[in-house]
Amino acid sequence: MHKLPFSSSSTTSLRPFTKLHTGVWGPSNVAALGGYRYFLTIIDDCTRYMWVFPLINKSEVSSVFIKFHAFIVTHYQAQVQFLQSDGGGEYISHMFKDFLASKGILHQLSCPYTPQQNGLAERKNRHLIETTLALLTTAGLSLPFWFYAVTHAAFLINRMPSRVLNMLSPYYKLFGGHPDLLSLKVFGSAVYPLLRHYNAHKLESISHQCIFLGYSMGYKGVLCYDLRTHKVLISRHVIHNEDVFPCKTTQVSTQNQNQSSLSTSTSRSTPVAVILASMPQTSPSAPVLNSSTSSTNSSSSSRSPVHDNQMLPIFTDAQLEVLLPLESASSLMDNSGPLPAQEHPASSMNNHPMQTRSKSGIVQSKQFPKFSSFHTQLTFISEPDTPSYFKQALGHPAWKQAMTEEIQALDQQGTWTLVPSPPNTNIVGCKWIFKIKRNADGTISRYKARLVAQGFSQEYGLDYEETFSPVVRHTTVRLILGLAVNFQWELWQLDVKNAFLHGELQEEVVMKQPQGFVDSQYPNHVCKLQKSLYALKQAPRAWNAKFTGYLPTLVFSVSHSDPSLFVKKTEFAVVILLLYVDDIIITGSDSSLVTSVIQALSEVFELKDLGKLKYFLGLEVQYHSGGKIFVNQAKYARNLIKKTSMDTCKPCSTPSKPHHHVLKDEGTPLPNPTLFRSIVGALQYLTFTRPDIAFAVNTVY
Repeated sequence: MHKLPFSSSSTTSLRPFTKLHTGVWGPSNVAALGGYRYFLTIIDDCTRYMWVFPLINKSEVSSVFIKFHAFIVTHYQAQVQFLQSDGGGEYISHMFKDFLASKGILHQLSCPYTPQQNGLAERKNRHLIETTLALLTTAGLSLPFWFYAVTHAAFLINRMPSRVLNMLSPYYKLFGGHPDLLSLKVFGSAVYPLLRHYNAHKLESISHQCIFLGYSMGYKGVLCYDLRTHKVLISRHVIHNEDVFPCKTTQVSTQNQNQSSLSTSTSRSTPVAVILASMPQTSPSAPVLNSSTSSTNSSSSSRSPVHDNQMLPIFTDAQLEVLLPLESASSLMDNSGPLPAQEHPASSMNNHPMQTRSKSGIVQSKQFPKFSSFHTQLTFISEPDTPSYFKQALGHPAWKQAMTEEIQALDQQGTWTLVPSPPNTNIVGCKWIFKIKRNADGTISRYKARLVAQGFSQEYGLDYEETFSPVVRHTTVRLILGLAVNFQWELWQLDVKNAFLHGELQEEVVMKQPQGFVDSQYPNHVCKLQKSLYALKQAPRAWNAKFTGYLPTLVFSVSHSDPSLFVKKTEFAVVILLLYVDDIIITGSDSSLVTSVIQALSEVFELKDLGKLKYFLGLEVQYHSGGKIFVNQAKYARNLIKKTSMDTCKPCSTPSKPHHHVLKDEGTPLPNPTLFRSIVGALQYLTFTRPDIAFAVNTVY
């Protein structure tokens, strides 16, 4: 027995949106920026115009299609009669079937294991992926950018002539006019946006090289990936250099500077020469403004929003054209002036009415470089690696600066004095620890180098005794957050810089001089510690004693139920302070009294005022209208999933199997119980904002 041949379909819808084809691609082994692993494709049978939507899970298909159906009904007054798809679970859910039935849509399903019956959607997905891979390879971008490439591929395919449509484009069939292809830009090429509004100071460069990721949805601008901040920003005022790909080691075009093309879409009110003067000139292909460069008029320019490494809203650029009239949709890409023409033989396919680059004499050079490896692409686009040892850090200026700042802070605190090595004394070693500090959204905050003592070489009773230091309880944090919301109190967050360095040692501890900062005059001397240092066994206790010993001078009293909760009461106000090592939350009924407390603390300790509470011990705090706050641990949960190598697993609706009992005497002992205990402890902390998993976690606790 073998498969029977398939007959090709010859029927085509006469009106747009009468019949829709749909298919889901995925999962991708590499999650796109924003966590997407799938995308949904919807194709109109009449015009062959397609839309793509990012999905984190397949279960989102029904909600996305319902929104899409409302969209075409509102803007086209169209009635969908048929929907062609495969028989996947995402298409046969009760919710999806009930919706189709309520709208009178006939659902045509392909037979199991017969993708040929949904051939149009399958071929479109293949075309999208092939184009996506070509875009990523040409641009040298790493795989997490794949959905930006998919969106741009759909944008291009919708404008390409099709033999099925008699060499017309899906765009023409849907909108009734030819698209403007002269203003298309090469995906992944260099773009220089105007960044004046994002600068920290006036002497900062007002533009630097970014990566072009396509066209923005909802704005008349382009998507630019900033290699410095690792954010996607939207700007109308940009200068393109399509011959340069920032993520490639070589250039696509070997033209000299005099022949390099450069297009702009800046406002006439913006002096182009100033932008060019501030661009980096490290590459021989730095942009040069030629006489063919033109600019477009703009009545006003507004500050464009900056997005973190997340996908933009559900409707992509290609769908925006459906929202707007033809003239408005075409103006999404400002006409940026002609590019220099090159000799190229006319194609035999140029006998169609569409105005293309080839017919206008605008083509890309045939000279292509050798593509760099994926590893090179990935390391170029990602942040610098965290060094594991001192010599590795010497190759990066940011880490060298961080070490210098740490030594300066230690000197200012009077942490040690150099003395000759005393006889019969335990000399503690030290080492450098490096860490990239990040914001709640994962972007880099700063590079942190910390000198830590090798406390494992300390001897009990000789250079340390008591080590315990209390920290605030999680239930206390939840209680204080609830009080602040209930009484409409503001929440402030403070961080004590080099907190452990404030602790005063009671024992005599000597340490080797730090690597890279050995005193040239006394290279054989050792550091006699006057104050505590990170990783000393008694360091947390010494710091806690120093800080809590100062609070009574500010009329704070310690709570009997939590030794890290401090309360200051006056006749008319109350101030509450929570301490977790060097992180502080402070709130109260009187903002002026809270400010005075912060000022008093800053006179004794070097504080960093982080403003309103936003991110504390893995807790992300978001503020809403009416004084409400939303607390989540999304970043903490993602890191935990990645740590346990479960980021590729399929999610489930319940945290544990129903009627499943865990017995202590059953099962095989774990080969690594320490890892299991750490995971259970992390899940316990996750119950702070996820009480729904508390029962399941306590079952294995």
